[in-house]
Amino acid sequence: GCLVLTAGVDVQNNRWAVLILGHGHGGEQWIIDYQEIPGDPSRPQAWDALDQYLAESFVNAWGVPMRLTATAVDAGFLQDDVLHYVRGRAPRGLFAIKGSSQSGKPIIGRSSKVDLTWRGSVIKGGATLWAVGGDNAKARLFQALVGDRQAQTPADRRLHFSNDLDESFYAGMTAEVFDPNKRRWVKIRARN
Repeated sequence: GCLVLTAGVDVQNNRWAVLILGHGHGGEQWIIDYQEIPGDPSRPQAWDALDQYLAESFVNAWGVPMRLTATAVDAGFLQDDVLHYVRGRAPRGLFAIKGSSQSGKPIIGRSSKVDLTWRGSVIKGGATLWAVGGDNAKARLFQALVGDRQAQTPADRRLHFSNDLDESFYAGMTAEVFDPNKRRWVKIRARN
């Protein structure tokens, strides 16, 4: 049922956390792979390991190789390094994202050209940064999980998880809860 593959990359101080997600009809999704690639994102040559992984193809159930259609790289940490990486890789579907500091924003917000000349003109072919409404994305994910909990069979679920995912993946995915008093998501565990 998977028709398109996308990736999300979270940049950390000593690694990249990469989630490959498959998308099908009716909002059905599969976690295809999750990898933590060690490296120092402040070193340009260290990004080569991430680049090699994202260039791989994934073979579907019929033996057909599939490539990533789009890859979002979080620029909330080391923004200049992320922009340097995605710059010029737009034809491969790579782009930078950054979570909005305001709640209630759309999951996919407006893009902004962030590569400017010293006179303030946009550099043609420069990097683009997309705003993401993280609180709405989290709410949507958790609502889907609640709905899937009521599914009659695993085939009726919209989200499908690999048997290869370990406990730390699920601990990270559920490391935040919505606090209705504070009206925001709060961490209950260190790694989210």
